[in-house]
Amino acid sequence: MKNIIAVLAISSLLAVSACKKTENNNTVAGNTEAVEAERFTVDSVKINDSIKINDSLSVKYSSRMLVFPTLKDKTLLDSIYFTEKNISDFSKNGLRNYLQKSKNEYFNQIRKDSKDWGSDLTFAQEWYEDRGMNIKSNSNDYLHIEYVWGSYSGGAHDNYGFSERVFDLKNKKRVVLKDITAMPVNKLEALLMKNINRINSGTTDNKGGEQFRNAAGG
Repeated sequence: MKNIIAVLAISSLLAVSACKKTENNNTVAGNTEAVEAERFTVDSVKINDSIKINDSLSVKYSSRMLVFPTLKDKTLLDSIYFTEKNISDFSKNGLRNYLQKSKNEYFNQIRKDSKDWGSDLTFAQEWYEDRGMNIKSNSNDYLHIEYVWGSYSGGAHDNYGFSERVFDLKNKKRVVLKDITAMPVNKLEALLMKNINRINSGTTDNKGGEQFRNAAGG
């Protein structure tokens, strides 16, 4: 009888141990699934529309914004979307609604302003506003984003611009110059000016040789 009781006791311990091991395995699997569910992902929203103001003027609006579903820190998100104002909802639907609102405001402003000078236009024109966000790199929790924009609202030429920012996703902040070097700004500027003539401009001279940018911005 004692032997039977001892065997039953050992069997019970083995059963409990097996249950705990299974529970631990399930917990690890659950944690792994949670980590995978929060893995950094990128999406985007885009809007593209145009209207005709009058016989001489058409207006086009286009914009593309990146969406980061797993980023929740508002300070970081405000820094990522620094080119925009008063974004309160960073979800895909929220950003889509924001673009729709921006488009309507742009169209309505031109409709309003054109009442004063619309009849003065003597030839067909297409005005536009175009904005975009592009990922240049995403590696080791560092995200590099390029911002581009262009517009035309009459006059001799279009307007263009771009900006770039790098973000430390792990520490939820924008990377600035002092984070990567202690060299004073004036010394960095001197190095840039010293080497600017070595940058290939992408053009060639009349003999087919490569041309380089000059310090005057040529």
